[in-house]
Amino acid sequence: MFQGTEAIVLRILREKQPISRAQIAQLSRLSKPAVSEIVGRLIAMGAIVESETGCSTPRGGKKPRLLSFCPNFKTIIAVDVGGTNIRTVLSNLDGGFLKRIEGSTRAVRTKAALLQLITDSIDALGDLTRERVVGIGIGIPGTVDPGNGVIQYIPAFNLRGVEIAEELAETYGHPVFLANDVTLNALGELWKGEARGSKSLLLVSLGTGTGSGIIINGRVYEGAHGYAGEIGYQVTDWNREVANTGQGAFGSLENWFSGYHLEKRLEKMGRKLTIEAFFEDAQTDTELAALLSEAVEHLALAISNAIVLLDPESVILTGGIGFHQYDRLIRMMWPALQRTVPEEMLDQIVFRKGALGKDGVLVGAVSYVHENVIVSTTS
Repeated sequence: MFQGTEAIVLRILREKQPISRAQIAQLSRLSKPAVSEIVGRLIAMGAIVESETGCSTPRGGKKPRLLSFCPNFKTIIAVDVGGTNIRTVLSNLDGGFLKRIEGSTRAVRTKAALLQLITDSIDALGDLTRERVVGIGIGIPGTVDPGNGVIQYIPAFNLRGVEIAEELAETYGHPVFLANDVTLNALGELWKGEARGSKSLLLVSLGTGTGSGIIINGRVYEGAHGYAGEIGYQVTDWNREVANTGQGAFGSLENWFSGYHLEKRLEKMGRKLTIEAFFEDAQTDTELAALLSEAVEHLALAISNAIVLLDPESVILTGGIGFHQYDRLIRMMWPALQRTVPEEMLDQIVFRKGALGKDGVLVGAVSYVHENVIVSTTS
């Protein structure tokens, strides 16, 4: 929608607002007359607004008028397709949700069913002002090829090679952008959550499955084929894995630490407990405490491997388990992290709990569309 110098100005506004014209010129390295001309066009379009008055310089003079992004200029549709639930929102450009719809994904087993569910959820938002919608962002609980938007694999639905972006774009007349849900969660935390201001980030989502999202130099990193962040496939015990013939739907780490496999291991022990009850009872039950300790040690080793490879500024834990059990998990992982990560590296990394909770993927999907449509600097 915006490209070139307009996109450069909008990106600066998005990250630094409220900001003066002079500051934009300094950050963009555009001339002051060029910035004034671009700002004038954007104000006339309704994309940005003049807001509060800034402070004058120590030498006095007229106070600068500050500029802000106009969040209600356009809207974005964001969809979070989860293994059990689907969440869909209509958002303004600042990540403020205007409408929200939730439903179940338990019946999805075919491409047609997935496409129909997403369509139904978008339609359920109501009578949208279509000319104000600039794009649709969708988080997928699986791998997505960033080059062509093809869903390569969704373990929860056992679907492979699914193409839905083009059909959705034809239906709604807007560009459609798909990405792995945890990747979008990392982008959401970078934009509106605990990672604001960070340049590099490792986000680990701990829930039914275990995955991660990676931010490098302020940009989401998906890898050459969309597989970056598949931390659930890390091997933390080769003596056990060497005898395995295949991974199946879950990876090696997930067989040690994931909501799904923790519940399966509890069932084999004759302990039918929810994950919440498991963490609660493990505080006093020695058998459960041993199971949790073993699982967390493998998680710590996987995170350690990722840290020494990526050297992130911060590590964020989120997901149903990561968010609700954050303090306990960090405390239990710390001894293993200290043994495996060089002290000088570990001391500089900040560990945090995700701030966005279950809305992280949706906020990231809004940001993903934002960056590809509103503030794209590619020609």
